[in-house]
Amino acid sequence: MSWTRWPLTIAGRWLVPLLLIVFALLAMTLRYDHQMRQIDQDVSVQESRRLRERLSIEQARMDVQAGLGNTLLLHRLVGGLALHQGLNQAYLVGPEERVLASLSRLDIGQPLSAVLSRVGGASSQFQALAVAPSPSAIVVERPDQQPLLTGLVPLQGNQRLLVQMDMRYPLALRRASEQTELVREGLVLLAAVAVLALLLHLLWFRRAQRLALALAEMGAGNLSVRTGLIGRDELAHIGEAADRMAAQLQAGQDRLRTMNELVNRSPLVVIERRNAEGWPVSYASDSVRQWGYAPTDLLDGQRQYIDLIHPDDVQQVNDEVTRYFAHGPDEYRQAYRIRKADGGWAWVEDHTSLTRDASGNVLTSSGILLDTTVQKEAQLAQREQAEQLRMFYELPFLGMAISSPLDKRWLQVNDRLCEILGYPREELLEMSWAEMTPPGDLERNLALFDELLAGLSSGYQMAKRFVRKDGRMVHTELDVRAVRDRDGHIRQLFSTIQDVTERKQAEAALQDSERSLLEAQAVARLGNWTVDLVHNQTVWSRELFRLLACDPDRVEPGMDNFLRAVHPDDLERVRAAVMGAMQRPPDGAYLFEHRIVVNGEVRFVEQRGRVDFDAAGQATRMYGTTMDVTERRQAAMALQDYKEMLEQAEALVKLGSWAGDAQSQQLTISAQLFRNIGLDPAGRMPSDAEYLARIHPDDRAMVADDMQRIRRGEETGELVFRTDPGNGPMRWLRRTVHRISRSADGDGRGPRYIGTLLDITEAVAAEERLKRLNQELEERVVERTAQLRQANLELEAFSYTVSHDLKAPLRGIDGYSQLLEEEYGERLDDEGRRFVERIRKGVQQMGDLIADLLAYSRIERRDMVHETVALLPLVEQIVDSYHADIEKQGAEVRLAMESFTLPLDRDGMAVVLRNLIGNALKFSQGSVSPRIEIGARHETGRRILWVRDNGVGFDMKYHDRIFGIFQRLHRAEEFPGTGVGLALVAKAVQRMGGRVWAESQPGAGATFYLEFPE
Repeated sequence: MSWTRWPLTIAGRWLVPLLLIVFALLAMTLRYDHQMRQIDQDVSVQESRRLRERLSIEQARMDVQAGLGNTLLLHRLVGGLALHQGLNQAYLVGPEERVLASLSRLDIGQPLSAVLSRVGGASSQFQALAVAPSPSAIVVERPDQQPLLTGLVPLQGNQRLLVQMDMRYPLALRRASEQTELVREGLVLLAAVAVLALLLHLLWFRRAQRLALALAEMGAGNLSVRTGLIGRDELAHIGEAADRMAAQLQAGQDRLRTMNELVNRSPLVVIERRNAEGWPVSYASDSVRQWGYAPTDLLDGQRQYIDLIHPDDVQQVNDEVTRYFAHGPDEYRQAYRIRKADGGWAWVEDHTSLTRDASGNVLTSSGILLDTTVQKEAQLAQREQAEQLRMFYELPFLGMAISSPLDKRWLQVNDRLCEILGYPREELLEMSWAEMTPPGDLERNLALFDELLAGLSSGYQMAKRFVRKDGRMVHTELDVRAVRDRDGHIRQLFSTIQDVTERKQAEAALQDSERSLLEAQAVARLGNWTVDLVHNQTVWSRELFRLLACDPDRVEPGMDNFLRAVHPDDLERVRAAVMGAMQRPPDGAYLFEHRIVVNGEVRFVEQRGRVDFDAAGQATRMYGTTMDVTERRQAAMALQDYKEMLEQAEALVKLGSWAGDAQSQQLTISAQLFRNIGLDPAGRMPSDAEYLARIHPDDRAMVADDMQRIRRGEETGELVFRTDPGNGPMRWLRRTVHRISRSADGDGRGPRYIGTLLDITEAVAAEERLKRLNQELEERVVERTAQLRQANLELEAFSYTVSHDLKAPLRGIDGYSQLLEEEYGERLDDEGRRFVERIRKGVQQMGDLIADLLAYSRIERRDMVHETVALLPLVEQIVDSYHADIEKQGAEVRLAMESFTLPLDRDGMAVVLRNLIGNALKFSQGSVSPRIEIGARHETGRRILWVRDNGVGFDMKYHDRIFGIFQRLHRAEEFPGTGVGLALVAKAVQRMGGRVWAESQPGAGATFYLEFPE
């Protein structure tokens, strides 16, 4: 048996609990492994932190003793590390890589490499720490997968302390505690699995067994049984589906019994025949009694089915059956006569279905026989009547047809109908009138047809379309009458069809023409009207009603109603125009504009009309159009306004405009252009000679040449020239031109030109003044540059003096005061020692002040090299350099910025960040929980960085003062410093093209902002 199938051989009530137990054990194992890993990680982090704290304390103590040169106390401090739980190795290493102190006296004075090779174990980790560059802060690391911690502590005098700590004891304690808890959880989990397995047995497997028994009963044929499962789980759904299936099968059995009874009561005879000689009958329904036979008469074998078929139909039936048996189809229809028990004959329609074996041989044939004797007799009667009416059908002017009320097929059609529908008679008789009727007409036709069949009418008339054989539509008028038998049943339908396609086309063309006219009038907002003066009758078009906002159902067209819409100020003018046209035979035409008032709005209309006169000169008829020209009138007024505005604008800026056509040699110039050349705008257009006479003599030849180029249609450009001072003050003019080529039109016409003539006299004068100012400015720049160069030389000399001459005496004072403190300190009293201490502090403060001054000077003089600087790594580097101070103060430093770059000077930005972060640490050291936040945000075209602390803060009224050199808000005893740091920040930010400012409140901390363009 395959290993993948063996679980299927186990009962579900045992397999599921077994799987649950396996899952519980697997979960316990995974949890145990995870917890052991987590314990290892937690203990490593905890012990690392404890070791770092211990080493930080020892670092401070050893730095003090190393500075004092107390070697003995250093040895004691190293030896005291053995008291730290788990710390088993410690080496104080000097600059020569020799062990100065150790937990073992044998190691003192030995090379570090020799000691580590003798110890073994994690010596490789010690060796890596020994040869690594001396870090700026304490380093604590854990060798890979080892229960050890190694630490490296940098000390003064290039000394280092290397330690190793064993974590196996705290690991064992945590693991023992966790294993006890895991055992307890495992027992609880196994108990829960046992309870779950019991619940599954009670709630699932017993119900599953009940479902299996019910399905077995259904499979045995007992469809009345039901599972009886309730609930919403899968078993309940399966049981519900099984109950529905049993109910459906039971209902199906009931329907089969009912259908069998219906077949036995219906006129249809169902017979099954075997494929044997004579076609013996294997089944006959009880309805065979309608022919005088009992079912047993056909089943006892005394009568073969072939003996019941009429002799004249036997050959035809045999031939058809042979063909169907050999080539199909397996369902077919036959019509033949069958002998009744009384000797008579009945026409039957046999719907046969064949049953074949796997080889395709026919086993049985099942037939449904319908007695069609009455239909056959009716068909014979119809043929007789059709012959009688055939001559009538052949009338040439009207299509006639007889159709069946049952299947709507044409039974008889005349030649005219074939001509109307475009079908030959044979094809038409195979079709029904319904399949030739398009949608829309078919629904209306069927509604009338159903009323006729229901006896609600004796006939109907309608206009309908037929689809011809060539796909064209033919419009007809149809008249249908019912022909009934003696019992009132409809035997056939007699129809007459008249082709009215040409008439319909003419009507449609007229409607299209009227619709196009109405649409054109609506688009043009044009209404027409006619007045019969003889009979006093007036006709308005629909669009005229709309123009006048009149309801055609309420307003009678007429002159009075039209005049009510005319503006009161135009009323007399309209009456006079109309009466004047009626008195001017034979022309009588008129055209004028006036206003109308529609729904409170004034609109303009154009009246165009004509009057007809009789022979005596009397007006008989008036007709014309009324067109809404409001938009055209408003556009004309707006154009006039724009023209006036353009002329005012040209006069305001002294800009004249012109346009010329090289083909027609026509020129148009604006009024301002007249003024620019000193002519009166009211005068006539100047000739070329008159125009050139207004130009400066030195510029006339240039302007005349340019004018000839334009007249020849050539390219030309901008031109600047002067007016003749003999005609008044000389003016400077700038002529612009734009050439518009019309060669793409293909008509051979020359180009057009448009241009401007601007008075630039004031601009030329301003340009001359600007040139003089620029010359003076350049001379001042040369002078100031020389002064700045001399100042820089003096500043460099001052920096040199500060760096060398001032520091030399300070070093002397510092050295002698140190000797005084060391050699004669015991001879001095307390006050003398305080004096020496103050001298040394003053020297140190003076040294710091000189260093800050030099830094400020370098920032002022050095060249700022802008490069792409990644700000986040730079900030992290500066923060890391203050690591010891941050841990000493217990400060929390938060970086609220993503990675981005700015074009800055890297060293200058480092100076700025170092001073701001140092100040934040210094001024927040007195806080309970010092917090420093360094962040950045992006605004349009710029980046803003900030350094925020929760220190002492300052009053904003001193905001500008804090960025000045030597400006302090606190005493040196409170917060040491020189007062140069923020001045250095301000100067560096300014040199890098940025901006610095601060926001603060006393006691609420301070925030310093830096803004740089992107």
